[in-house]
Amino acid sequence: MSISHRSLFTLVALGMLGPAFSQGQVLEGGEAARNVAIEKGCSPMDVQDLRVQDRYTDGRTGVEHIYFQQFWQGVPVYHGQVAVHRKSDGTVVAAHSAAIVGLAKRARVSAPALSAEQALSSVLDGLRATGTIRTGEADGPDGRFRFTVDGFSEPP
Repeated sequence: MSISHRSLFTLVALGMLGPAFSQGQVLEGGEAARNVAIEKGCSPMDVQDLRVQDRYTDGRTGVEHIYFQQFWQGVPVYHGQVAVHRKSDGTVVAAHSAAIVGLAKRARVSAPALSAEQALSSVLDGLRATGTIRTGEADGPDGRFRFTVDGFSEPP
């Protein structure tokens, strides 16, 4: 049986990541991701909002790879990723965390300094744009606002 250098590297890398997580456990992906981040020093609050960013199963090995993005107060945390790799029966074969530790202390602002309307008004002032801002309602679960400004058109 021939193993390519790439496959060998992948197997070695997964083997090195293994000690970061108790192997052989059958856990849901999100639970496993939180556990590995906590083992690396995160508090439960640091990893309360992990969202799946990518998930695929290797057709050759059958290993499912799940990549999570860390969020803090609805905002994605730069470089805050956790990965879980598990067999088709759910057994975790490896997991690793680059989740950021101590977000509550590290986050400088917990509430916006400007309202959405104030921020838009500031941008329009900087552009020297004239017109009336008609505020909209927050739409969608992410709480985004939609505004209409006279003199600006909607995207095609």
